[in-house]
Amino acid sequence: MKINLYGPIPPESEEYVYRTLDDSVRESLDRGEYINLRGGRQSGKTSLLLRLRTVLEPQGAASAYVDLSPLG
Repeated sequence: MKINLYGPIPPESEEYVYRTLDDSVRESLDRGEYINLRGGRQSGKTSLLLRLRTVLEPQGAASAYVDLSPLG
């Protein structure tokens, strides 16, 4: 088993920590709403987005990830 020490957790990983936020975001997307995830470093935002992408892209959904942190 590969242990992830930093960065996003791969969508298929058993290390992914499921949160109730996962359901809330999915419900918003199912209603066609725009989502914007903001939070502290290393809090699971990118891991959640990557996991959602693997579920939604086969259904025809498009996704984009923009990291604005280099802008300061």
